[in-house]
This record gives sequence, structure tokens and C-alpha cells, in this order.
Amino acid sequence: MATKRKSLKDNPMVVGNGIPDTLFGKPATGVAAPAPEKAAAVEEKDEKQVKLTRFEDIRAFYASTKGTKQVKVYMPAEIQSAIKAKAAQQGQSMTEFVLHLILEHALTDREIKDAYDKAMNAK
Repeated sequence: MATKRKSLKDNPMVVGNGIPDTLFGKPATGVAAPAPEKAAAVEEKDEKQVKLTRFEDIRAFYASTKGTKQVKVYMPAEIQSAIKAKAAQQGQSMTEFVLHLILEHALTDREIKDAYDKAMNAK
């Protein structure tokens, strides 16, 4: 007769650094749950973000932002290849290259500043 398979709920796994796998709730016996201090520090950091007022600082902020949102753009393959090659020649990723084009040529200074103000007021 086959033995009954044990449930993962009955035997929680402990992963690296003694931190329990919390997928199923309670941490393993004898192992402390991770402290919420790290999460609190991240929240404090976000709240302390200074609102920029000079346009040059706002443009630099957007040019260097790593937390960007993914956007899908459809274009002919040959145009995409040309943009990719041009970005590579300048030592940039396609994202950096296209973002630079948008900030420099597609949006006015007022539109960029208004977008920044709207984002800061929403926080």
C-alpha cells in the first residue's frame, strides 16, 4: 500500500539565510519571520523624495529614471532595426535612446513639467 504524500503545509521549507518560505503562511518552527524594518525603511525613503522645481533637474530625473513602465510600440521591422542600430552606435539601449528623443523632441518643456507635477501631487 502506498503511503500518503505529505502536504507542504505540514512541512514548510526554509530558504537561504534561514528565512522561511512564507507561501503557505506560518514560518517553520524555531525560525524568526523577517522583520518589517526593511519595508519601513523603503517607505520612508519614498516619502522623503524631494519635489524638484527647476526644469533642468526634472528633465535629468526623467532621463535617468530606472523605474520606467513598459510600453509596446508597433513599427515596421526595418525602422526598429535602424533605431536599434542608432542606439547601439551611441552606446545606449533602445529605451534610453527613445526616451531621449521623446524628452528632447516630442514633448515641450511645459508638458514634461506638468507630467512631473501630476505624478508628485498623486503621491
